[in-house]
Amino acid sequence: MGFVRCFPVVRTGPGTTNQTPGVSEKETRMNVAKWMKLMLLLGVMVLVPACETMEGAGRDVEKAGDSIKDAAN
Repeated sequence: MGFVRCFPVVRTGPGTTNQTPGVSEKETRMNVAKWMKLMLLLGVMVLVPACETMEGAGRDVEKAGDSIKDAAN
């Protein structure tokens, strides 16, 4: 299928599916979706504060540039 499996593949013989015993394909897809949502949420949580930090750094650099320009005049 077109998704990443969270569980190890167990094969017991010819004609078996690539599923963990006792876990349906639907449950596996739901688990993958939950993990993907969690990773997306964590990524957003990391990037949002980074944007604030970069904005603050930009203001600091701008102030430093203004100070240098004022000192040169």
